[in-house]
Amino acid sequence: MVTKNMGSWTGPGSITDRTKEHLGATDLHITQMRNFLLRALHDMREGLDPPGVAFKLEDNKIHDGLG
Repeated sequence: MVTKNMGSWTGPGSITDRTKEHLGATDLHITQMRNFLLRALHDMREGLDPPGVAFKLEDNKIHDGLG
């Protein structure tokens, strides 16, 4: 998802153009993460809480589905 250097054409703070990127079936996790982040940005723009953030102590529990 994140690389230290995207090549000599990018500088600090630049956004890499992904429109010519060729992703294959093994890159599914990349597209899923990008979609997750885009949904999170959209939800936050609409005033919803970001995913995975607990503001109250009782909400900060991991449920393992065992009971």
